[in-house]
Amino acid sequence: MIIVKEKYKSCSLNFKSYPKYVDMPYIRVVLKNLQTGKIDTVSRDFLVDTGASISIINNKYSELLKETESCDKVELIFGKGKSQHYDVYKVALIIKDNVFETLVAFVPDCPFLLLGHYAFLERNSYNLFHSSIKQTRLVRN
Repeated sequence: MIIVKEKYKSCSLNFKSYPKYVDMPYIRVVLKNLQTGKIDTVSRDFLVDTGASISIINNKYSELLKETESCDKVELIFGKGKSQHYDVYKVALIIKDNVFETLVAFVPDCPFLLLGHYAFLERNSYNLFHSSIKQTRLVRN
């Protein structure tokens, strides 16, 4: 059984009156390119997003994906925007010494990194958000 626990990260919301703070379920991830075997040298914060249909990476990983062919494309719509097709890659997410193979959509101009349902959250037995202790727990049997 794999259990990943991570404390929430405090983030500011820029209200017009003054900034407000909210604790968000981010998890530190190191990305590995499964085709080349290259591992990113930086761990990055990914938002655990139960509303995201697929995990998303952005231009921070363009160098890691260089010389790699996508395995598919996926059509995504953000907010009220129009739909676009994005490349999908097979990667490994290294989270606290645990390796999770998954698929991610590469959205170069996306301002954030997301852990979404397809091929990641849906494979866990539990995805727990414990608000009183401000902690995310991912449990996989």
